Amino acid sequence: MPMNQMEIQTGSVKALRHATEFLAVPVFDTDAPSAELRELDEATEGRLMAEARRRKTNPGASGTLFVYQTHGQHPAEMIALIGMGRPAADGTFGATAWREFAGRARSAAASVKAGLMAVSIHDAPNVERGEIALGATVEGLLLSDYSPKLHRQRPAPKGPTRCVVLGAKKSARAGVARDRGRIIAEATRDSRDWINLPAAVLHPTKFGSIARALAKKAGLQITLHGPKQLQRLGMGAILGVGQGSHRDECLIELVYRPKGRRSTKPAPDHLCLVGKGITFDQDFTRDGNPEARYVRGSCSSRCDEGDRRTRARRRSPRTHCVRREYARWQRLPTGGCSRDVQQENCGSAQHRRGG
Repeated sequence: MPMNQMEIQTGSVKALRHATEFLAVPVFDTDAPSAELRELDEATEGRLMAEARRRKTNPGASGTLFVYQTHGQHPAEMIALIGMGRPAADGTFGATAWREFAGRARSAAASVKAGLMAVSIHDAPNVERGEIALGATVEGLLLSDYSPKLHRQRPAPKGPTRCVVLGAKKSARAGVARDRGRIIAEATRDSRDWINLPAAVLHPTKFGSIARALAKKAGLQITLHGPKQLQRLGMGAILGVGQGSHRDECLIELVYRPKGRRSTKPAPDHLCLVGKGITFDQDFTRDGNPEARYVRGSCSSRCDEGDRRTRARRRSPRTHCVRREYARWQRLPTGGCSRDVQQENCGSAQHRRGG
């Protein structure tokens, strides 16, 4: 799927000399500030840390965010101090902390409508600076830049269009880490797009065509098992679920064989991943969706406030609205419930009348 994502570059220039609209610097919850933070504080004549300590009791606490306008004291128009918390016993922070740091930096830059931004990992521990910090920062920037763009009625919120990661090491392993972070983020963003599509739009046949295109691009072997193949393989559970729709079932099989391996026998150390693509069984669409008529068993009647009070008085586990409970669990838009469970599990007045 095409993605409109920010452009990410790496640079070796120190944060003290980098000109940009928004500069994000990590702050560690340690006894002494980092060397980069001391340089920035000296450039602002001590106002940066003084203002940060006045507004934030502990600027290095995890999740803390402070934005300082330089007013010409620094090449960057704004400097954001983002708390990283305390390091582990070995002095490292881990990929999760750097991913969250990058996400907060991008969100803060978008809130002040900055088009160009930079994040610094120059003071990251040496063991993390070349790989973990760089890869996780790239991944966090791209994931926080994600916004569903399919079937949107309003334009997606705009954010920074370009980001420079400062302090990254120049090595082959650093390049691999950067590419790995980008690939993971792009795959995650594609997965979010697929999950956000209703079953009437992303059905197994279409999902199989998407998988075929991705397999061709990645050099994977792919086999799409249709209803006849599934019946021959004895996969009754998949066929049973598929009977709830007029769409054909499809099981996607992807195989990766490393280059240079001629034997068809499995290697001594092999890996098998089994995934579940939710299509038919995630049968909930937003009211007014033009594709909703293709979803078998969908119900447009809403459970009104009076019915909710009636169900609350009954206190029975069999009188709750399955669709509303499932939507709360999956964080999906609420609406009508499935007719397949209307007589047993729904307290809607229309359903109690057998409508």
